[in-house]
Amino acid sequence: MPFHRFYCTANLYTKAEKQAIARSITDLYAKVPIPRFYVVINFIEVGEDNYYVSGEPAGSFEEKREFMERYEKVLEPFTKGKCIDWEVQVSNEDPVFWNWNGVRPPPFDSEAEAYQNWYDINKPVEWSEGGIAKKDGEN
Repeated sequence: MPFHRFYCTANLYTKAEKQAIARSITDLYAKVPIPRFYVVINFIEVGEDNYYVSGEPAGSFEEKREFMERYEKVLEPFTKGKCIDWEVQVSNEDPVFWNWNGVRPPPFDSEAEAYQNWYDINKPVEWSEGGIAKKDGEN
């Protein structure tokens, strides 16, 4: 599950900008395709007196390939356009080590029916090892 945390100074982004960032990132993942509900974005406002780099107070964050370049491009109006330093760290966890509502995600394969079902209905549902997804509400 892509989990994005934006550590930023208070009031750097408006509510509308946060919404635009969240939608832009989610839209990018949906094109992979990854189900939209996989994408979680948190904005964590940090006061200048609570953010340090190299042991010194700092007021901003720093920059980081094909997907990452597209990712940065999507965020550009909200990062580079704000004349701030930023850091991007995307954690791509092995699905063997996570569940969603107690359900192991289907293999990441846009051709697999189970994965496609998660993508289409935009939420986790039980699926069989044979790869056939149970439709929402089926037992």
